Amino acid sequence: MEGPARAALVITRSGGDPIIAAGRGRLAGRAVHGLIALCASGAVLALLAFGYGPVPALGRALDPGRGAWASAAGGLPVRSLTLALRGLGHPVAVTFTGHGVPSIRASGQDDAFLALGYLHASFRLTEMDLERRLGEGRVAQLAGPAALPSDEFELRLGLLRTAQAEWAGMPRSGPAAQALLAYSRGVNDYLAQARADGHWPAIFGLTGVYPRDWTPVDSLVLQGILTQELDFTTTPLAYALLERSLGPARTMAWFPVLPPRAVPQSPYDPGPYRYRGLAPIAPQASAASVTARPAATAAVPGPATAPGTAAGATVAAASVLQQTSALPAGLVHRYPDSNAWAANGRAVAGAAMLAGDPHLPQTVPSVWYQAALSAPGLAVTGVTVPGLPGVLIGHNAHIAWSLTDVQAQATLFYAERTSAARRGQFFWRGAWRPMRRVHYTIPVRGGAPVPLTVDLTVHGPVLTRAGQTTSVDWMGNIGSPDLAVLLAIDKAADFAQFRAALAGWRAPAQNFVYADDHGNCRCPAPAPTTSPGSSRTVRCRRPTTRPVIWSPPRTSARSGRPTRTTSAPPPTSSTRATGPARSTRCCTAGPGWRRRRSPRSSSTSPTRWRGGSCPGCSPRCAASTCPPPSGPRLACCAAGTGR
Repeated sequence: MEGPARAALVITRSGGDPIIAAGRGRLAGRAVHGLIALCASGAVLALLAFGYGPVPALGRALDPGRGAWASAAGGLPVRSLTLALRGLGHPVAVTFTGHGVPSIRASGQDDAFLALGYLHASFRLTEMDLERRLGEGRVAQLAGPAALPSDEFELRLGLLRTAQAEWAGMPRSGPAAQALLAYSRGVNDYLAQARADGHWPAIFGLTGVYPRDWTPVDSLVLQGILTQELDFTTTPLAYALLERSLGPARTMAWFPVLPPRAVPQSPYDPGPYRYRGLAPIAPQASAASVTARPAATAAVPGPATAPGTAAGATVAAASVLQQTSALPAGLVHRYPDSNAWAANGRAVAGAAMLAGDPHLPQTVPSVWYQAALSAPGLAVTGVTVPGLPGVLIGHNAHIAWSLTDVQAQATLFYAERTSAARRGQFFWRGAWRPMRRVHYTIPVRGGAPVPLTVDLTVHGPVLTRAGQTTSVDWMGNIGSPDLAVLLAIDKAADFAQFRAALAGWRAPAQNFVYADDHGNCRCPAPAPTTSPGSSRTVRCRRPTTRPVIWSPPRTSARSGRPTRTTSAPPPTSSTRATGPARSTRCCTAGPGWRRRRSPRSSSTSPTRWRGGSCPGCSPRCAASTCPPPSGPRLACCAAGTGR
C-alpha cells in the first residue's frame, strides 16, 4: 500500500548542493563554540592572573613554590636554624618549649628586642599588618571598598595622628625609642627574608598587596588600637537616644550608671535575694518616640545648629553610632572588664600570689604572644603584644604584675557651636576660631583613591555634622609613654620602683595589681597622673552620674573661666594619693571608690572596714578587709570582679 509521503523541508541556495551546505553549517557552529570556549578560558585565566576590582588574583594561590603551600610555613614545627640578621650586634640564642614559647637570650637589650620583632613577624605577620592598617586607615588597600567606612572613621578618630606626634616628641636616646628602633629592625629583617624567598602569608599573595617596612609609628599605632579597644565607648550616645525616648528620669532609673545609695554593691550585692515579681510598665513610658536618620556621609557640611538641643543630639548620636557599627568587632569597648587579685599571708604560705584575668575579645590568633627575654639588665617573662616590644603582663625575678581596665568614662562627645556664615569655624571661649584641617588619601584596592578631610576643634576631631556638629575627646587623643613605663616595670625590683614607673602612664585607664618575693601585694592605680616624672602615681576619679553628650565650655561672665554646660552634673573633682612617705588605705575598687590618707596605726591585725566607718574611707566604699599600713607603703585591697 502506498500512503502519503512524509513531509520534508529542504532549504538550499540557488543552484547549491544541500548536503554540502549542511556540512558547512556544522563546521561554522563548531568554530563559534570553540571561539566562545577560548574567550571564556582566556577570561578565567586573566581573572586568575590579574584579578578584577575587589576580586583577587586567585591563580597565585596555585603557584607550587609561592602559593598556598608556602603560606603554611609559619605553622611548621620549630627546627634548629642559624640566621644572619642584618641588624644584630652580637649573637642571640632563641629556644622554644614544647608549647612553642620562645626564650630569647641576648648580649644586649637592643638585640633582644630585635629578636622579639623577628619572632613576632615570623609567626604573626598577618595580624600585625592588619592591626596597623586598621589604625592607620589603610584596610581598603587590602580589602577593597567594603573597608572604606572603617578607614574613614579611624582617620577621623586620630590614632595615626597621636602616634606620629608621640614619636616626633620621643627622645631618640631614651629606652623606649631605642627599643622601638631595634624592634622595627627585627620585623624588617623578616620582611626582607620574605621578599627574597616569596614565602608570604596567603592574604598578601592573593591580593598582591604586600606589607611595607615596619616603623616605630606602626608600633605606636598598635598601642593606640589597644587603647581604643579598652577606652573608646559610645555609652553617652546610647544614653542620648534613651533619654530622648524614655526621658531622663526613666533612663537613669532603668539603666543607672551607679548603683542606688541604698544598695550595698561593690561590685555586686551579696544577697540574700528575694523574688518580687515583675512590675508593669507604665503606659506613658512608650509615648515618646524618636526617628533618627543619619546622613550617609556623616562628616559632610550641614546646617548650623546650636549645641545642646535634644533633637540635634539625638540625630548626631544616631549618626556616630551608625559609623561605629561599620567597625570590626572589638574596636568599641562593650565587653565586660577584667579581673585581677593579689593575696599574701598564711593563706599562701606566707608569700604573695597574684592572678590576672584580662578580658579581651577572643581572637585567632590570640592578642597575646608569650615570650621570655634575657639580657644584661633585663630578665622578664610574660605576654607580649605582636607589634610592640616589651612584656605587658608578667614577672621578673622579684615582682609580678597584671592590669585590668578601669570602668571610667574615657570618651566625651562635644556639641560644637557652628554657623553657616562661618564655614570651617567653631565658637569657643567667647570667640570664633578656625578648625584645623588634616587631609588624607585612602588607597582602595580595585578602585580610585578616596580623599578625606578631617576637621579638628580644641576638643578633638569632628565625627558628624548631622543634627549638630559633634566632636570627640577621648583617651586615645592623649600621647601616653606606655612603652617607657612597661620597660621600667620589666626591670623593677620592688614596689617603690614599680610605683615610680607608673608615674608616666596615661592611657588606657588601668588598674595595676602587684606582688613581690617579699610577700607584699598592692593595687596602686585606677587612673594615671597628669605630669610625667612626678610622685603622683594615681588619680582616683569618680564617674559622672549620667553620661551625656557634652557641650563645649563656655566662659563665665563672673570669673572669666570656662564652664561646661550639660544636661547632667559634670564629673566630680578628683582626689589624689601623693608622696611615697604616706600610708594609704584603699577600699575595694568599686564604682565611685576613692583613696584617702589614713592616720598612722601601730595595729598588727587586719581591720574590717564598713563603708564610711574606717578612718579616711569614702562613704561610697563597701565592706572590705584591708591589711594595716606598714611604713611608707600602700595597703590596698584587690581590684574586684569587673574592675
